[in-house]
Amino acid sequence: MKFSLFIGFLFFASTANSQIIIDSFRVIFPANKTLYLFNDTIKRFTPTIIEIEKADSIAKLNNSLKNEIKNYESYFKQYVGLIIKNEKNIFINAVCVKFECFFTNICDAKGGGGCFFKVQIDLGKQYAFDFRKNAPK
Repeated sequence: MKFSLFIGFLFFASTANSQIIIDSFRVIFPANKTLYLFNDTIKRFTPTIIEIEKADSIAKLNNSLKNEIKNYESYFKQYVGLIIKNEKNIFINAVCVKFECFFTNICDAKGGGGCFFKVQIDLGKQYAFDFRKNAPK
């Protein structure tokens, strides 16, 4: 009972600030949150925690990501739900260090190599695509 009350409080507190904090390593940005990198012409949805878990599972199976990124679980991840060709997609932005912007907007950097990567997940077709790791410098 105490745990469910805590989760309810956490959900309420985090949605009041325009994001859904899953845990200290993961945050979901809702469809109505204005974000750097995404303009108003891109249709969005707010992913559920189940959809996020599915997206993470699919991402970890991607060969490019597996070969380039070690310790996927240790990254801080931001999730944005996108509708592309009427399919639900989840954009995952991952960083190895939690920046000030982590809970408020998409963290983006020039360089940094494997400390930063992005990948997109098609939930309907269950595959990862558009994996990009930052340049070394």
